[in-house]
Order: sequence, then structure tokens, then C-alpha cells
Amino acid sequence: MNTYFKNISKKLDLYSQIKPQQSGMTFSTLKILEYWARILIKNPECVNRDVAVRLMDEDHTMAFVNEVVKKFRFYARPKKKRAKKNKSQNLNGTEEGIPQINDEEIQEICENFTNNNFDEEPEMRSDVCNPRFLRAVNRYIEEAKPNCKQSAASNLIKVINNTDSDDMAPHLYQELQRIASDYFMTYINKTISAGIPEDDPSFKRVLRVKETYRLKDDELELLLYLWLRESPDLEVEESQRSFLRHHRFRDNDTNLNSLANISRATGFSLDELGELMGKNSSLKRLNLVDDQLDIPQEVARFLSGFSDGTQMKAFKQAPDPTVDFQQLQGKNPDAKLMLTMLKNHHHDTPLNILLYGVPGTGKTELAKAVAKELNVPLWEISIDMDEDTNSGGRFPMARRYENRNMSVLQYRLRAITLADWHCEKNPGLILVDEADLVLNGAEKGILNKFFESLKTPVIWISNSMQYVEDSTRRRFDFSMAFRPLAKDERLSVLNSVLKTQDAADFLTEEEKLKIVVEYPAMAGGLTLALQHAKQLLECGATTPQENYKTMARLLKAHTRLMGIKNGNLKEVESHAPSYSLEGLNIEGSTSEIMEVVRNYDQVWSALEEDDAPNSLNILLYGPPGTGKTEFVRHLARSLGRNLIIKRASDLLGMFVGQTEAQIAAAFEEANRTKSILFFDEADSFLNNRAGAFQNHEVSKVNELLTQMENFKGIFIAATNFEKNLDPASSRRFALKLGFDYLKPTGVRHIWNVFFPDTFCPDSVANLPMLTPGDFNAVNGRLRYFPASSKTPERIEAELRKELRNKDSHAGRSMGF
Repeated sequence: MNTYFKNISKKLDLYSQIKPQQSGMTFSTLKILEYWARILIKNPECVNRDVAVRLMDEDHTMAFVNEVVKKFRFYARPKKKRAKKNKSQNLNGTEEGIPQINDEEIQEICENFTNNNFDEEPEMRSDVCNPRFLRAVNRYIEEAKPNCKQSAASNLIKVINNTDSDDMAPHLYQELQRIASDYFMTYINKTISAGIPEDDPSFKRVLRVKETYRLKDDELELLLYLWLRESPDLEVEESQRSFLRHHRFRDNDTNLNSLANISRATGFSLDELGELMGKNSSLKRLNLVDDQLDIPQEVARFLSGFSDGTQMKAFKQAPDPTVDFQQLQGKNPDAKLMLTMLKNHHHDTPLNILLYGVPGTGKTELAKAVAKELNVPLWEISIDMDEDTNSGGRFPMARRYENRNMSVLQYRLRAITLADWHCEKNPGLILVDEADLVLNGAEKGILNKFFESLKTPVIWISNSMQYVEDSTRRRFDFSMAFRPLAKDERLSVLNSVLKTQDAADFLTEEEKLKIVVEYPAMAGGLTLALQHAKQLLECGATTPQENYKTMARLLKAHTRLMGIKNGNLKEVESHAPSYSLEGLNIEGSTSEIMEVVRNYDQVWSALEEDDAPNSLNILLYGPPGTGKTEFVRHLARSLGRNLIIKRASDLLGMFVGQTEAQIAAAFEEANRTKSILFFDEADSFLNNRAGAFQNHEVSKVNELLTQMENFKGIFIAATNFEKNLDPASSRRFALKLGFDYLKPTGVRHIWNVFFPDTFCPDSVANLPMLTPGDFNAVNGRLRYFPASSKTPERIEAELRKELRNKDSHAGRSMGF
């Protein structure tokens, strides 16, 4: 370590007649002395006396004080008492010369101040020097006794340091600065030559920074100066305005005056500084120096000893996934292709993969699963928090940066580069989660060049690509869009989470179905809820019978916090105790309809992703409650297909284009999961465009028709008002089923389905406008009544209430 400052001493052409001994100073203090040496060699007038006295040892400080006293004592000479008889003597005479007084004469001067031959007040040369300064010099001479020198010197030093160029003649102030500079340089010469202790921790931190960022010697030297230039110990004489230490660049313009200051302190030429701070330099590529010549706070904190350096690394190994690749996305051809690309990647070429889509859909979990499948580590780039063990916890970066967005952006780009370097010897993958700020905030040219510089595969995760430039999008070698998982996919994830957490029997099959339908959380939320539920069970706070209730409450809180819309198990179950097509008043042959649907289902199952669109569109129309929705549930159960039900409230949006986007998302989800898609209240989307008054009324119809043409699967729409449908939409439905009010035979059948223990009276069978929905409503009201209360008369009375409540306008759609 001593070699470092010995080489510095040689460069500065410093020499010492005293045999060097270790100074005991830290590396940072010696670097500050080094900068002072360069500044004072060319500009001795820039010395800051306060800083010099603060840094010098006692011997050099006392020598400096004595030299000042020798120089200025004659401007405050004691004056003789005047004889009374010589009152007319000329008092305005001038001195013919200033004798030189050596150190031995100081004691004589001290005695003269107490001699009766002199007045008490000395004669002050206020024409050349501030009397306050001269009185301080005289006071030091008077008080500078062997046991009081330090105290007397301290008082004089305060006055010396508070003296500026206006307090004395220019030639005297220049002499004062020269004296301070000479003694400060003498001290610097001795101290720098001595070097630093072998175990100096500050120098070890410097070496770690150099190693971490792979800096060359010149780059490290410039970084160290930019770190230390804000130190109070580098503040130059105030009158030297060219060395203002708080100067900042503005508008990205290079200020030559500031560069000249850096050049004087570091010894670099202006050309060398231009190269070190140019766009192609390592300092710029790593964002270690910004346009205002500031260095990252995590680097400054570490060099200053306020941090253990963990935040400089800014990346860590991601934890293992809770679900393996095969269970998570093993059937997804896009995920398989991504896995293949990563497995066969050559390290000398960049590979950037983008996973984007709505939050909570498993993007991060897939990245973890891919890394585990490839048996390589996944290095996760820090986002807003980082460990700082010396500061007692985790600190948000917003507290450490003035311009948070720009600083976080630079922080993350630097972290990605460090992770890329780390993977040169240890192959792995890099994960940039929540990459929206990086993709949206970085300049297009810089980001594109950055993509090309990376040699390790990077998986970028973003929730929105709305503001990402097209040129940046083209840089991604592959991308996957994520949509909310369907019920069966979530059930598979839940089973995998239960298995991973060694809790396969924690829930029953029925409870699992309720969980995935009513609380559509992703693997992370399911894992967290399960861990807490298991912990409560193990400590005896809950019982096994409460497992579902505990998990449901935990997941309900999680989904509410995450803004995830909860589902309803009734949407996938039949509302009737048992269901069949018998009894329904349907126009056409139901047996032929089911045969057509089953035949298409075989074709659907054989369709590949690249095959042309081939859909079966079915329109159900008729009055409310006639069994249209139950028919769709029955059809889905018959085919063993998952059913996606969308109502107007699920699809209609308040913003322009939102409805169209949600319609497209519904078709995409059904296509991806090979589910039957059912739009209830379809008249809200398929109204006749001839009567439209607003553009959005036309655009939502157009969007739905387009999606129907490009769909691969069964799409079913139900409406209460067939005549209001757009003519073009009616032609796109291959099957149209009309549902009408129940006939007497149908009334008797539906009665027996809901009330099998009670006989159906003829008066009920002949009631007009009865529907299965009416029976379902009455059954809901009487379900928990005692059996003795469920008499034919009571049931008939309730059904008649339903008929009286019917409105001729019932079913009219809401909205625009």
C-alpha cells in the first residue's frame, strides 16, 4: 500500500529529508493532500488556511504561527511614552526601516509590553493591516509563555483563518498565503512520503471498487477525485472563484473552467479528461459519472465507509420457483420455444427475451422455472431496495437520490452490466423484473446499444409496453404475452404449490376448485397464503376443518390488495338441483344440436395453433329466465370443456377502446385455454349499427365480429332481444336456438326437478309465461323452510308472485 503513495510522491516531484514513517492517516486524507499538492504547486494563492491548519500536525501548525508572528509583529510595535515638555514634537514621522528580529528576540518583545517605558496600547499600522489582526499578533506575543503556547496559538489561528484579502494590503495578504502554502506543502511532502498503514480499510474499499467495476488506473483516479471533491478539506481560498467546489454542469455542456480545476487537482490533461468522461468510456458506460460529474451514491457511501458494499453489486440470485416448468407452462409452445432458445444460446451473442402482460400472471415465476429447468442460476436485478447491513436495514433508493427515476435507471443498467460480467465465468440468466422504467426511460440509442453489448441471456419483465419505442421492441429476440390464467391452469398451479409445500392433503378437491374459481391468485399469492395457513395449523391456532376457511380469508385479502377481481363458483356450477334439456321450450331439435356440437368438438380438439380459424358460433335468444345460461353450462359439462362466462359488466369499459380491448382479451383467453366462450347479454355488444349515434357503439360491434371470424372454438351469445341484433352479426351464427316460456308439460317437468316430493297442480301447469328461472327463484326462497311449509299452495303462490313482478320491459340492456 505504501508503494501507491511513493509513486504519487515521485510524480509530484516531492522529497523529504526526514526518513519516512507511517503517517497513520487514512487513504482518503492522503488523497486530499495529494490534490492539494498539485493545486499549490501551480497556484499557492489557493491555499485555504483553515483547511491547512486542520490537516497539519501540531509541529507544522506552530511553525506556521511563529512565522506569521515574525512577519506581522512590526506592524504593531509598542510606542514610547511621550515627554510632556515635547508636546510640539512631530508625531507624524515615518519609520526609516523594519529591522529583522530572530526567534531569541520574541521574549524581549514580550517584556516590552510590560515595561513602563511604553504605552499600554501599541501603535497599530491600520493603513496596511486590520487592527484586529495586529492586536491578535500582539496578544499572542504577550501570552506565548512555555505553558500557554497552544492556547495562545489557538486564539491567533482563529483570527488568521477569519482574515480575508480586504483586511490587509495586497502584498501582505499574498505573503500570508505564501507562508501558509509553504508550511502546508512541507507537511504534505512529509506525510505523503510516509504512506498509509498496511491494514488501512479505506484503501481496501478503493481496491474493491476498482475490481467490481473493472476500472483502469486513470478511471479509478478520476472517480476518487469526484468522490472527494465535495469534502470540506478540499475547499480552496474563497477569493479564488475559479475553484468553486459546488459548481455543476448545466444542459449537458462541458464547462472548461470546471475541467481545468479537475485537471489541476488530478494531473490529467484536458484531452485525457475528455477521454475518461466521453460516451465510450467505462465510467460513462457504467453510469459511474453523470452529466453533473456526480458519482453514484452507493459508491460514495461505500468509499466513505457508511456501507458494506452490497448495494454496489445490485443483483442477487433469485429463489427457486414454487411451480416447476412442466406444470406451469409445459404445454405452452411459446414457453417451450423460449426454453429451447436459452438452452442453445451461444455466449458471444446477445439474447433478450421479453415477458409482458398484466400483473400477477406468472411472468416472474416462469423465469425462475426456466432457470431451474436449465439448471443455471437466475440473477435478479435489484429494483428499489437493497441490503445495507451497516445502516440497520433496507433503504429505498428514493431516499438516496435527488432525481429518483434517472438514478434508478442508471443504477439498474449498471447492475445488469455487473451481472453480465459475473456470468462470464459462471453461466446463468439475468432477470430484470419491473423493467418498465428501463424500457421507457432510457434514450433509444443508448438502450439499443446496451442490448447489443450484453452477452448473457436477459429476461425482461414488463407490465405494459405502451410507451416503449418500436426500435426498442425490435431488439427483443423473443417475446411472450401473458393473460390471466384460466380455471384449469390455476388449479394446476395450486396443486403444484400444495405439493411443493408438502401439503397435498391440505384441501379437498372441492375446496381446491372453490379456491381457484373464487380467488384467482397466482403462485406467489397461493404460496404465501398456504404458508401462513400451515403455520396457524401447526401452532394450534386453527383446526384441519378450518384449512379452507383460513386460506380463503388470506387469499381474499391478497386479491383485494392486488386489485384482482374475485370469481364466483356459481358461474361454473348449475343452479338447478339436476339439469337436462327435457322440459325446455326450445325451437328445433336439441338432439341434433348436441350432435353438431360434439362433432365440432372433435374437430376443435385436432386444431393446431397454426391452423386456419374454425369456429362454431351459437346464438341463444328468448325471454329472461328461459334456460339459456343453464343450457350453456350443460353443454360445457357434456363436452368436458372449461366455460368462460362474460357479461356486459365484465366487458364494457368507461374509456375509449377499453371495451374493444376487453372483448379481444376474452377471445384470447378462450383460444389459449381451449374453453367455451359465452357472452351473456350479448345485445349490449351486437346492437344494430344503423341506429348508432356514437363511434364506440360501432367499434365494439366491429371488434366482436372480427374476433368471431378469427376464433378457434365454440362461441355462444345469449340475448333477450334478437330483433335488436345487427344483421351482419346474425349471419355469423351457425346455430340459432330460441328459448320460450314453458309449456304445461315443461312446467310439470321443471316442478319435479325442483320440488320432487310435491305434486304439481294443473293450475300451475297452465300458468302462462313461466320459466325455469321462476322455479329457481322460488326454490331459493323456500330452500331452508321446513318441509311442511313447502305445500303446492305455497309454491303456487310464490310462482304467481314471480309472474306479477315481471315487467314487459324486463331485459332491456343498460349502458350507453
